Amino acid sequence: MIVTDENYIDLLKQKDQRALEYFIDKDGWIVKSILSRSALPRQERMECMNDTFFAIWQNAGRYDEAKASFTTWVAGVTRYCILNYLKKQKRIEYLSLDEIWETSNWEAGQLPVYELEEKEQFQHLLKYLPPEDQQIFLKLFWDDKSYEEVSSEMKIGKSALYNRVSRGKRRLRDLLKRREENEGYI
Repeated sequence: MIVTDENYIDLLKQKDQRALEYFIDKDGWIVKSILSRSALPRQERMECMNDTFFAIWQNAGRYDEAKASFTTWVAGVTRYCILNYLKKQKRIEYLSLDEIWETSNWEAGQLPVYELEEKEQFQHLLKYLPPEDQQIFLKLFWDDKSYEEVSSEMKIGKSALYNRVSRGKRRLRDLLKRREENEGYI
């Protein structure tokens, strides 16, 4: 079976290694961007990134799309892994995942603070793309809409949409690579 945008989460839940590779290529930027803002030293960030990808692969079966978007779930797993690393270094006292969720004050229609921060940072990164591409990225990667939905909403052919996303990802990847080389971060 070929791994696609539509089936990679289900294949990840089935522990398909190809789906993990697809996830890292498609959504690995989420983990990297959260880790780059963490208090971990560079070497530990690299270790934490590997542990996070492994944790996502091991726990993908726990993801419930009724509770949160996949992007939000990935961000939560990443933060939990960072907290574990900080705990190992005794930089903070132990917090269980349940305590983190309880203190986040989730209410219907209200984004947790970290999601608001991430959306601002995501939009800041998108400013390097043309306005129409910014809308496409927000709809696809923040609102978790399918390519079909975005294609019909924006009246863009599906193949043109894939091309724009591919070019936009390449542009953002190059930008992040330059930023990483200049700052010495992930």
